[in-house]
Formats: sequence, structure tokens, C-alpha cells
Amino acid sequence: MNFRIRYISSVCFVLFVLAGCATVEPVKNERDPRLDQMVAGIDQCLANQVQTTTQLQNQAQQLQLQLQQMQAMSEQIEEAKRAGKENASPAIIDCPKPPKVSNKQVIGYMEQVWMTDLDAPLTALIDTSMETSALDVQNIEQFERDGKRWVKFDVPNSTTGQPVSLEHKIKRTVGSSTVDEANRRPVIRMGIIIGRLNQTADFVLYERKHKTYQVKLGRNILQDVMVVDVSKKNIAPYERPEEAAASAGSAK
Repeated sequence: MNFRIRYISSVCFVLFVLAGCATVEPVKNERDPRLDQMVAGIDQCLANQVQTTTQLQNQAQQLQLQLQQMQAMSEQIEEAKRAGKENASPAIIDCPKPPKVSNKQVIGYMEQVWMTDLDAPLTALIDTSMETSALDVQNIEQFERDGKRWVKFDVPNSTTGQPVSLEHKIKRTVGSSTVDEANRRPVIRMGIIIGRLNQTADFVLYERKHKTYQVKLGRNILQDVMVVDVSKKNIAPYERPEEAAASAGSAK
């Protein structure tokens, strides 16, 4: 009796288990497609890295080859230099060109000049901004002689202090007025010696009574024959013709 009961219980338990298993659906083993894409991407990256590594190795080999070639060329150049020094002849050195010597008279911003018409020296201020030189005089008086215009004036002698009267033919007149001829300044020609240069030049007559200088030298005297050193004065003492002749005779 007990045996039958245990048998029936076992059969019922087996049937129950089988029935429960039949109700459970089997799990489907599906693969995610994103996993395949990730694997493919990793494979591609690895392939690119392999290719890049190969290219870098090739470039390194080329650089090494170029370095070897450059080293060989450097050695050849050094050998050529050594051979050249051994066989080279002494270098020819050109003689330096002689410095250009200017024949222009160098003067300072102020000089003592010799006025041949006065037969006396005067102090001259150098003014490169002036076109025509100027002479400071006194008592200017214009008059007519033989149908020509003349001018009479006084120039104080710098040595004696006494005025020297001169008369000169008027070459032309200058000034801003073209109507009133009497107010225009007369221009005369006078001889002047500055340094070693002796010339005749135009002078405009003024009545300004400068105490420090009586002559202003402009470009009509300076141009092409003189160079002005504005940092110095009295560096070109006048040399009259008779003095030059006397010094030349004594030198012989």
C-alpha cells in the first residue's frame, strides 16, 4: 500500500515538472549589429596604424640614407679645401684707392676777407641762404654820370675806423618795388679775396650798420669753389697776390 502511494507521488511530481518546463519559452540567442560595427571599426584602425608605422619606417630609412650622403659630401668638401690650401698661391690684395682731394676752399661760418676796392680787410658772415652777397655801407647816394647810373657810399675801415668813400657804376637794382626805382637797392661789382681765392662779384648795398660783420657772402661767391664748415670760423685767412708772390719768391 505504501509502495503504491510513493509510486503515484513520484509519477505526479515528474508530470508536474514536465508540465512547468513546457510553459517556459526558450531564450533566443540574437547578436547585436552594433557589436559588429565596433569590431569592424577596430579592425580598420589597426590596419591604419600598421600602414602608418610602415610609412614612418620607410621615411626613417630615407632620412638615414640622406644623412649618410651629406656626411660623405662634407668629407669630400673638407678634403678639397685642404688640397686647395696646399696648392693655393698667395692672394693678391688690391691697393686702396687714394682719397679724393677736393680743390675747393674750406671756410668757416665767419671769415676775414680782403676788399680790393677798399684796400682793407672786412669781417664777413657766410650765408648760404642768400643768392647775392651784401655789403653794409653808409650814406648811399645815387646819381647819374655820362647817362649811366652811379652810386656813392661810405664804408668804415675796420683798421682805422675812418669811413672810406667809394663810387661805383650801378649794375642793376633789386627790391620788392618795381615802380619806385629810388627805393630799390643798388647792386655793384667789387673785388674780394677770401682764403686763396680772388674774384669779382656782385654785392647788394645795405645800410644796416652791423657791428659784428660788414659783409655777407652768398651763393654767387661760394658756389662751386668753397665748402663751409659751420662749426669753425677764421680758418681761411686771405692771401693777397703780392703776399703770395713774396712767399713764393722766398721759398725759391
